[in-house]
Amino acid sequence: MSGYRRGSRWRWSGQRWSGPRWVGSLAIVVVLTGGCADADVPTAAVTAIGPTVSSVGPTVISPVGPTVISPVGPTVISPVGPTAVTAIGPTVSSAGPTVSSAVGPTVSPVGFAEVRVVIRRADSTICELCTYLARLPADRQRGLMGVTDLAGLDGMIFVYDTPGVLPFWMKDTVMPLSAAWFADGGAYIAAKEMAPCAAGTEQCPSYGPSVSARYVLEVPQGDLTRFGIGPGSTLVEYAGPCEPAGRG
Repeated sequence: MSGYRRGSRWRWSGQRWSGPRWVGSLAIVVVLTGGCADADVPTAAVTAIGPTVSSVGPTVISPVGPTVISPVGPTVISPVGPTAVTAIGPTVSSAGPTVSSAVGPTVSPVGFAEVRVVIRRADSTICELCTYLARLPADRQRGLMGVTDLAGLDGMIFVYDTPGVLPFWMKDTVMPLSAAWFADGGAYIAAKEMAPCAAGTEQCPSYGPSVSARYVLEVPQGDLTRFGIGPGSTLVEYAGPCEPAGRG
């Protein structure tokens, strides 16, 4: 150190003591020595620990926070919500009109009396039916027009005041029918299978025998055979209340 000289002495200069300049140097040495007393804990170590903790802090918070919230939130809500509602909603809505359109409204005869019809077959066995009665002119004219369901009854019997040639047609009738004509005394005359008249047809075909009859029995197409009604059968009576076999 440049401030230290060997063999120097103190002396008075009139204003201040002068002597060797090692005091200043000694003070410096003491200060530096005091500073080196902390050498067991290097300054670098203290500095390194501070940033290390600070660096760890953001590292844990920054990646974990957004990673958990951002991908999980949209992934669960976005695909599940629309997929379930869109697939199910339209499916249920499409099925509704299809069923309604295919089945349509049910129309049964209204305003007709119900009577028991007794027919003796050719083998002398008895067939009892429950039918609607069309006896008034307005009832005979309307018949089964527009009817889609007989509501458990077997058919409709048309009764005329006097015998005559009785042609039938299928205008505005939607159910295919079988019809049997009976004479004034009840004897079976003939039977016809009648198809609905196509909409827009100007002249619907007529069905029936060219001989005189008084009673006509209409049933769903094919039921005359099922009931065993045909040549040799006789209409015995139509009278009294009846309980339809098909009505619950």
